[in-house]
Amino acid sequence: MRVQEFLRWGIGERQWSGRTLDVYAWRVRAADKWLRDQGHLGLPRATAPQVREWWDSLPPTPASRNLARKAACNYGCWLVAVGRRAECPAASLPVWRQKLGAPRPLPPAERRRVLALAAASCTTGGVAIVLMLRLGLRIGETTTLRWSDWDGGWLYVTGKGGKVRQVPTPPLVVRVLQRWRAVCPSATWILPSPHGGPLGTNTLRARCYGLAPHCPHAYRHSLATELLEESGDVRLVQEILGHASLSSTQVYTQVTPSRMASAMRTLYDEAA
Repeated sequence: MRVQEFLRWGIGERQWSGRTLDVYAWRVRAADKWLRDQGHLGLPRATAPQVREWWDSLPPTPASRNLARKAACNYGCWLVAVGRRAECPAASLPVWRQKLGAPRPLPPAERRRVLALAAASCTTGGVAIVLMLRLGLRIGETTTLRWSDWDGGWLYVTGKGGKVRQVPTPPLVVRVLQRWRAVCPSATWILPSPHGGPLGTNTLRARCYGLAPHCPHAYRHSLATELLEESGDVRLVQEILGHASLSSTQVYTQVTPSRMASAMRTLYDEAA
């Protein structure tokens, strides 16, 4: 299957993250095994109907089917790019439409509590929580930050697809980073691993949980919701979060029960 060659292509041509590499490698190997178990020649030589047969055998959920489709399509694109196939056998796989669920930001009081705790801790977990909660970073973006990405006022964040966005660092973030830099064991990585290089996402996730019992992505949801409520500007939130599509940002415009209650209280107060 030459999976390692496929992954090297993904790094060079698509700038895949470590997490994406792991997921795609697992997916294409699983597809290849399934096809061989059915008596076919494996994924590199599979026909479009055979790939569809494999895809139809997967759990019937949008998340499972869409991720499998992405992995198979990218593998097919690689086969075409290196001249092993004339066309991608997975190109005709459909996309399962899935409705985005409502984000689950932290309540304001809990957000303030966690932020104060993280800002005071001066640990990798604390620094990461501050960056995610105040800048809206994904955990994968947080682990790959270098000190050279921060100039004191702006942080240059490499997001999905290798796209770099510029995010302003408010005073609290500046203070936390300045204090952390004085004790950080690495001159290169903001969140270094004890073994050199950046800290892994699973390790960082565990350290964040050690400070507060929240999914790290909830911090990104919290920042997005807070920004939208303060500014009402969906495009601004899109730029800060690094969403390629505005539809990804618009999920934060959903009306929540607490916002409805707040609006009603304001209405009643004005009427009184």
